[in-house]
Amino acid sequence: MMLFIATLFLSLGFTTISLAMDYSRFSIDDAQDDSIAELPPPPAKRNKLLETRSDTENKLLVIQYDETFQAIIESCDDTQDWSIAKDFIDELVTQQNEWAIQKKFYGLTNGYYGYEQDQDALRDFIDNEASATQWGIELQFDGMADGMYGYREDLESARELLEIEIGKGNQWAIEMKFQALMNGYYGYSRDRNAAYDFREEMELS
Repeated sequence: MMLFIATLFLSLGFTTISLAMDYSRFSIDDAQDDSIAELPPPPAKRNKLLETRSDTENKLLVIQYDETFQAIIESCDDTQDWSIAKDFIDELVTQQNEWAIQKKFYGLTNGYYGYEQDQDALRDFIDNEASATQWGIELQFDGMADGMYGYREDLESARELLEIEIGKGNQWAIEMKFQALMNGYYGYSRDRNAAYDFREEMELS
């Protein structure tokens, strides 16, 4: 099994990279579970690790991953041994690979690819692995703010996460707080003057 995985890695020339995801591609039949349609949209911001690669290069890499993973899926479907698919994903997750992080998220959410549907494991995965990426940070925030993905609703922790990310200059977090102040979301008081003051402060910093 490990020889098979190693061969697949060599065939793709894997390096430690993080991919910009093309959310329109999904290697197996998405109709297995209607809940996929309810999953969160892709993040608005690209991972900074991707800025050295062109969009065309990233799309080609995603296609390579999808094609390789499709071959793995077909093999697992024949043998009913899904450990190869799971090991393939887990190895890439250790490299903070966003393609693999997405697959593991869907796996834990829906019971795909050899993963058990497990809310506690999903929360731990988001906290300890996925949160290294922008997409994972947004999942973590949604979990805390809305009581999703094995989290209990905790607006205080959600706001603390936003403030930490604002301190790092995360544009997604800045926009989220602006909208929260404008509309009174996530435990913030609705205060449009404070919202515009905050935006101006961020623009000057």
